[in-house]
Amino acid sequence: MTLSIVPSRSGAEGAGAPAPSFGVVICAYSPARWTELMRAVVSVTAQSRPAAQVVVVIDHNDVLLARARRALPHAHVVASEGLPGLSGARNTGLRRVD
Repeated sequence: MTLSIVPSRSGAEGAGAPAPSFGVVICAYSPARWTELMRAVVSVTAQSRPAAQVVVVIDHNDVLLARARRALPHAHVVASEGLPGLSGARNTGLRRVD
């Protein structure tokens, strides 16, 4: 599992503007790390300045994908669209952050 923080495209810039927003991409591939995945999502959403968007990318594991979608209705849970591995999953997540 990996966590990436990226600026959100919807964030404002300039003096006097609100602080820019950001999205978080969390990648996972194994149900063996389910507890860590849940802790990562809870941690991101519990921050004093929570992410504008949480994208959870599941790397080529349909069972884990279905489970994550059921457990994380507030997150955008998607299947990796690239080759298996972290780079494909991370790139999928970056494309999904608004």
